[in-house]
Amino acid sequence: MIGCPIAGPQIASGSLTTTELFYDIMNKAMPHIERSPQNAFQHRFHHTVQYGAKYYSYLVARASASLIWQQRFQMDPFSRKWGECWAEVQSHGGGHPPSILLEKILGFRPDSKDLTSALAKESKHLSQLDAITV
Repeated sequence: MIGCPIAGPQIASGSLTTTELFYDIMNKAMPHIERSPQNAFQHRFHHTVQYGAKYYSYLVARASASLIWQQRFQMDPFSRKWGECWAEVQSHGGGHPPSILLEKILGFRPDSKDLTSALAKESKHLSQLDAITV
């Protein structure tokens, strides 16, 4: 935000805090959500402060989850076979590379086309759901 041409000088001089800037932006973007002007939400919600490559890992995780759902649970969410397989996959925590764990649950190692296809199917499904009014 310091490099932002609109607010950068005020932040650098101390006449505008990042909390005030965030509050102002959020009030304009989402006026229907109540928030306190002093809560410094941006320090707890890291997406607004430090995104970097983490964003792409979220996409891969979401695509992987979608692929697992579509391939193994969508037709039978309570499948004992796939539930036990999923429990075994999860039992390793972060001890194995994701590609190996995905291969265990899916029976194949998904490539970028598989992952983007899973995201596209999920997006299409979500776009067909009724809107929620707040």
